[in-house]
Amino acid sequence: MLLAARSADKLDELTATIAADGGHAVSYPADISDEAAVAELAKRICAEHGAPDIVVNNAGKSIRRSLHEQYERSHDFDRTIGVNYLGPIRLLLELVPEMRRRGSGHIVNVSSVGVRTPPGPRWGAYQASKGAFDMWLRSVAPELHADGVDVTSVYFGLINTRMMEPTKSLRNAPGLSAEQAADIVAKAITDRPRTIAPWWLWPAEVATVVLRAPVERATQGVVAAARQALGLSRGTMTRQMRRISPSMSSVNCWPIGCPKCRSCGIRVAGAPLGWRGRQ
Repeated sequence: MLLAARSADKLDELTATIAADGGHAVSYPADISDEAAVAELAKRICAEHGAPDIVVNNAGKSIRRSLHEQYERSHDFDRTIGVNYLGPIRLLLELVPEMRRRGSGHIVNVSSVGVRTPPGPRWGAYQASKGAFDMWLRSVAPELHADGVDVTSVYFGLINTRMMEPTKSLRNAPGLSAEQAADIVAKAITDRPRTIAPWWLWPAEVATVVLRAPVERATQGVVAAARQALGLSRGTMTRQMRRISPSMSSVNCWPIGCPKCRSCGIRVAGAPLGWRGRQ
């Protein structure tokens, strides 16, 4: 197993854990947002091991900011695009040619339900960059498949990791554990479906297309009326709305992955009921 990430100390810990369990892993510390580092990473991998059989893209950077907090932070978009979009593309463009020549391989992309649902307030930079890579990978999937390289996109909702820590409203929200998410990725590797997603994602996509206009009009009307009645500024109004319902600032469905939810918390083969793959 070949491991690549920015944190060398975390890689060393994981490599040691794998070795203790009888496996073998090699770590490659690298910043995937650095174009030169990605080129060097791919060069070393191919020279030392040849083209990989399976590539799992789990790179992700999340930033959540209101519009007025984005005015002087254009670098946030550079950071999210570098990690969520350009970095993975650059790495695959280095690795894919040999995989296609060999006639076999599998690419697993860890994506988000947010790329297939309406934009969530404050999540624009994250959703746009994740959506860009998802769209690119799906567009090249037919060509890859024709050459024997499979592609699987895994669409996750909320996963309780340190990436969620900065968002106070999500810290205690029910979601998948890292172990449950890992089980789902393992299922993607073994079964090689085209997609894996919560059962509700496809109906949600249809509903958002049909109801988009009336929902947007209703939301805008409610916010405008409330601001006028309470005499609140835009920033203050947003904070008040989040106190009333934290989910108004997030597209994640909290019950998904909740161990106490009968509809989706029953474990089946290491994953909550409702998670399924589509061929």
